[in-house]
Amino acid sequence: AIVHDTDIAYINTIPYHVQEESTLNWFRVFWDVDGVYPGSSDSNNCAANNCKAMNDGSCLCKTSVTESPVFSDTSAISVTEVLSQLFIGASGPPPGSVGTDIGNGVIVYKLDSIVDERSVFEASDDKGRVFFLKNVRSTVNIEGWEGKIPEIYEAEDATTYNVTVKSSSSATGGKYIDYDLESYLEWNVAVNTPGTYKLSFRYALDSHPRPLSIFVNSVEVTKEAANPTIPVVYYGGSPSADKFPLQRCEGDCDNDNHCADGLFCKQNNALEENPGCEIGSGNGRDYCVDPLDYTHGVLFYPTGGWSSDWLNTDPIEIYLAAGQNTIRAQVPVGYKDGPNIDHMKLGGITAELLQPASFRNPPHFMSLIPDYSPYGVGEMNLRDALYETDAVLDHYFYQDNVAPFLCTRMIQRFGMSNPSPRYVEACSTAFKSGTYSSGSASFGSGEYGSLEAMVAAIVLDNEATSSSVSMDPGHGSVKEPILKVLALMRSMEYQ
Repeated sequence: AIVHDTDIAYINTIPYHVQEESTLNWFRVFWDVDGVYPGSSDSNNCAANNCKAMNDGSCLCKTSVTESPVFSDTSAISVTEVLSQLFIGASGPPPGSVGTDIGNGVIVYKLDSIVDERSVFEASDDKGRVFFLKNVRSTVNIEGWEGKIPEIYEAEDATTYNVTVKSSSSATGGKYIDYDLESYLEWNVAVNTPGTYKLSFRYALDSHPRPLSIFVNSVEVTKEAANPTIPVVYYGGSPSADKFPLQRCEGDCDNDNHCADGLFCKQNNALEENPGCEIGSGNGRDYCVDPLDYTHGVLFYPTGGWSSDWLNTDPIEIYLAAGQNTIRAQVPVGYKDGPNIDHMKLGGITAELLQPASFRNPPHFMSLIPDYSPYGVGEMNLRDALYETDAVLDHYFYQDNVAPFLCTRMIQRFGMSNPSPRYVEACSTAFKSGTYSSGSASFGSGEYGSLEAMVAAIVLDNEATSSSVSMDPGHGSVKEPILKVLALMRSMEYQ
C-alpha cells in the first residue's frame, strides 16, 4: 500500500519520512467523495478541518489506515466481481482456514466460519491464471488535530542541565543534545485549551533501548508494566547451551540473540534496574527483559547511529493546562545516560474533519520514499523494482486486446489483409486457451500465449484453406496502405 500504519510498521517508532519537515511524496488520490477534501474550497479550508496550512497552499493533516471486508455475503459472487473489487494478493489460503466452493468458479477460505477481512478468495480468469485475493479494503482516513497543530521544539532551545550540545547537518535545527548522568531538558509550552495532547521526540540511539522520565508540570508520567515482577535468575557469565534462549529476567546475556523472542538483553552499564525483575542485578550482570515492562514516560529503541539515523518515538498522551506548562525529559535515577535528542514535537489529539474525506489505499510495489540526505535512507530497493517491472509486463501481456491485436497482425503477414471477425476470434481463443484442434490433431501447450496454437489456428482455419473463400473479390491480399505508398515512391525513383 502507499500509506502505511506506522504503529504496526515500526516498533514504537515513526520513521523520519512521515514527518512534515522531510516528507516529499506526492501521488494521485481518487477521493471516495469526489472533490471533497481539506482545502477543496474556501469554506472547507485547512483551518476549518484542524489541519495545518502550508506555504504552497496545501493542507497538512493526520491520517489513519483502517481495514474492512469487501464482501460479507458470499451468495451470488461472480469471478468478475472478485477480480474487479479485490486488489491485495495472498500467497495462498490462510493457515487453519476452510475452503468453500460457492459456485461461479469462486472458492472462499474462511476462518471461524466467518467472511471477514481475514478471508481469502480464489478465482481464475479467462486466461487460466489462478488468483488468491484478500477480502480487504484498505482505507486512508484524513483527520485533523484538536487543540494544537503539531509544533516542533528544538532540544538546544530548552532549559538544560548536564548535557552537551552538538552540531549535525542531519538535525532539524543543526544541533542536538547528548545526555549524561542525571541530565535533563525542560521546555516551556503554552496552549489555549486544557486537555489531552500528544508528545513525541526525534532521536538517535546506537545501543540497547534507553528510557527517559517525563515530567509535566513537575508530575511524572508513567505507564503500567505489561508483566508481573519476577525474581532474576543468574546462570553465570557464560550460561550453558541448554539455557538458551534465555527467558525474562534470566542472565547473563551478551546480546539480543541470547534472549527469547520479544525480549532484549539489558546491558547494565551502571546500577540500573531491570524492568519487570526483582532486585538482584548488579553492574556487569545483563538480563533478558521485556521492553513493555518499562514504566518510564518514553522508551527509546535503537536507530542504528548516534547523529544521523533519526527516528521519532510513538506519541504518548499527556494532559496540559490552559496557559503555560513545563515538560521535562530526564535521565531516570540510576541510569547513566539517555538517547541523543534532536527535538520534541507537541500536537493535539485526533479531531474529525468538517467534511469526512477518505480514499482507497492502493497496492504499491515501489516505495515512494527515496534516499533523502541528510535525513536518512529511504525504502526504494532493486527487489521491488524487479517485482513492479514483472507486474507491468504481465499487465501488458495479459491485457484483453493483446490476443486480437497479435492475431490480426499475424494473419495479415500470412497474406490475408482483411480477416473476418470470426477468424480473428478463433485465433484469439487459441492464443488465450493455448490449444487448437483440427480434425484429430491438437496443437499448443495448453497455456495462455501459446504461439503454436495461434499459428495453427491461422493456417488451418477454413478462411485460410477454403478455395471458395479465396474466390471472393472482397477477401484476401489487399495491399496495405504503406505498401501502396512505398510502391508509388519506388516507381517514381525516390531515393
